[in-house]
Amino acid sequence: SSFNNCTKGIYINSGNLVVEDSQFFNNGYGIESDDGSYLEVTGSDFEGNGNYGIHFNGNSPYYLIEDCTFIGGNYGLYHQSNGSQGERIIKDCEFQGASNHAIYFQYNSGSYWGGQIYNSSIHDNVKGIYRAKSVTNSLVFGTSTDWAIWGSGSGSTEITYVRNSTITNNSGAVQYCDVENSIVYFNNDQQSG
Repeated sequence: SSFNNCTKGIYINSGNLVVEDSQFFNNGYGIESDDGSYLEVTGSDFEGNGNYGIHFNGNSPYYLIEDCTFIGGNYGLYHQSNGSQGERIIKDCEFQGASNHAIYFQYNSGSYWGGQIYNSSIHDNVKGIYRAKSVTNSLVFGTSTDWAIWGSGSGSTEITYVRNSTITNNSGAVQYCDVENSIVYFNNDQQSG
């Protein structure tokens, strides 16, 4: 299916939804999902969506975003009010050219978990990944004005776990992260927090 030039390509506020092999081009929001919804998106493309490729609002959304491409727009994926310990999986995706954060979670501390990012490429965005729970087997490069990966704080429940990833050619590499078995090089700032 194709969703083009809409205020919101898809809006879901309850129940479950599976979206496969779809295109979301030049919408205000590609997809918006509110409290209580499960969303699975696979094999889909998000390009030029002005505000968000995918916007989650609320404490309880669980989701799987797999094999998707996010190009341009303000944010690729934005999760507002993510106040629970839900499974929020992003894997095998590409995020490119966001004018703000490629991936943004409002919280990652204590019982408020950010998402888990696996096997993804996040590149050439103004800002990278903010407050994810973990980033694994991923490549982050070309973040122009901010940290490639920014955790929530220095406490053990606030940091972002970075495993087996490559972080290179960014304004800053990692802030408030626990980094293991990763390659971090050619960044203006390497690590803080």
